[in-house]
Amino acid sequence: MLNIGDFYGAQQLYAYPAAPDTQTTAFGTFTGLAAFDGFATSRSLSGSMVYAPTPYFALNLTMQHFQVTPAPVPGLGGQAPYQFNADVRVRISQHILVDVSRQYYFNFASEKWSPQYGIQFSP
Repeated sequence: MLNIGDFYGAQQLYAYPAAPDTQTTAFGTFTGLAAFDGFATSRSLSGSMVYAPTPYFALNLTMQHFQVTPAPVPGLGGQAPYQFNADVRVRISQHILVDVSRQYYFNFASEKWSPQYGIQFSP
C-alpha cells in the first residue's frame, strides 16, 4: 500500500480546490472526486517471472493490478488497473546490449488493451 500526499498546510484548498463530485468525460461519468484533496492511496498486487539462462539473455515478465483511491478518471488522469510488462535483454556484442520492452494496459476507459513498445541500446 502506498499513501501519496501533496501537503500544502493551510494552503491545501488553494493547491487542490474542491472538484465537482461528478465528472463526465468521453469515457463515462465518474463520481466521488470531491474527496480528492491532494492525498491518495494506491494498493497493488504484482507477480513477476525472470528467465536468464545465460549472461547474454534475460526475459522479465510482470503482471500488476492497481487499486487506487480516489479512482482514476480516464481523460483526466490516472493509472490503468491492470498492467503487463515484458522485457527482453540480449547482449549482441561485447559492448552492446539491446533491450526490447512491451507494455499492455488493460481495462482503462474504452481501451480494452493499449500496447506500447520500447527499444534501448546500451553499453
